[in-house]
This record gives sequence, C-alpha cells and structure tokens, in this order.
Amino acid sequence: MLLNLFTHSLQQVLFLTGGSVSSATGWARPATDPVPVGPRLHDFRQWAPLSPEEVVGCEWRTPDADMSAAVLASLTSANGRFLSMSWHGSAATLGRHDECLTVFGTEGTLHLIGQPWVQQIEYGTRGSGSWEVIPVPNLEKSASVEDPIQDGWNQLVRDFVDDIRVPGSAGYPTFVDGWIANEVIDSARRRSGWTSLPDPLT
Repeated sequence: MLLNLFTHSLQQVLFLTGGSVSSATGWARPATDPVPVGPRLHDFRQWAPLSPEEVVGCEWRTPDADMSAAVLASLTSANGRFLSMSWHGSAATLGRHDECLTVFGTEGTLHLIGQPWVQQIEYGTRGSGSWEVIPVPNLEKSASVEDPIQDGWNQLVRDFVDDIRVPGSAGYPTFVDGWIANEVIDSARRRSGWTSLPDPLT
C-alpha cells in the first residue's frame, strides 16, 4: 500500500501545491494470514490470482506487505502556506470512490477520481450539497492509449529525453523525490510519532 500506492498520491499532492513535506507520521499493518507463493512477476499487469488447483502444493508464507496503512503529513506550499495531507489505503475498505484524491479548499472541494490516472473531476461548492462532474479532456497520448500504464512509461521516457537535452526540465519525480517519499514511509512504519523530514536542498 505505501510503496505501490501512497507514493503516487504524495507526488500528485506535491505537484498540485508545489510544496514540500515538513513532517509526517502514520502507521502500517501487514496481512496476518499465510498466503500461497505464486510465480515471480516482471510486469504486474501480468498478475492473476492463483486458482484453487494452482494453490495445491504451493509454498505458504506469512506476508510482510502493508495491507492497510495511513499517513498524516504537514506540507509547506510554494507560497509558504501550511497544508495538511491525510492518506489512507486498505485492501478491505471502500469509500465513495475506489480511488480518489480529495482537495479541500475554502470555497469548495474537488474529487480527482481514478488514481493514479484521473478520468473525472467532481466539484462541490461549499454548502451546496451537490457535486458537479467535470470531465478530464484527453491530453497528449501515446499510441498505447488503450494501456494507460504503458502510456505513463512512454511519457516518462519523453520527459527523460527532454531533461537530457535541456538539463533542469524534468517533469517527473526525481531521485530526491523518491528519497523523501521513503522517509515519509519509514516514519509511518516506525509509528514513532511526528518525524521532521530532511530538507532536500541541504
């Protein structure tokens, strides 16, 4: 949950706000029941649950993967304002939308639906009690539009090549972004209360 899903949400929030993480806390819980060990995967798009016949004779192990987790983070926006981020992921819960990034503002709320690929935006004005659906226009797509995962990899390569040609034009998360995300994840897994995050510029 933290390594596979939370990192996408964190980068989306940082991209939208232009901010940085000041401190974070949280928790993570692994599954407790043993599970059958399936074949190794190179591409998770090829993953499929094991059939009852395939489970017979499998090795079983106690998993250590996060099956539910939560993160609270304090952020500083690009203009110096304080922001807060709350994230929860669970393999056993269901909310208004299966996957959604919610942005709360002083005038209303936005739901960005379909993480990590947003297909629709809902906007609710304060006190209205209703939601207006705002479709997301089809922006530049690769030839693999029917496969959004491959489309994302293609866009990453295009951004990487642009960054090589013109240094500093990276439009993708960098090694430093990955480092900060792992620091946040470590603080959640330790459950040791609020942890100050290092300044990536020092």
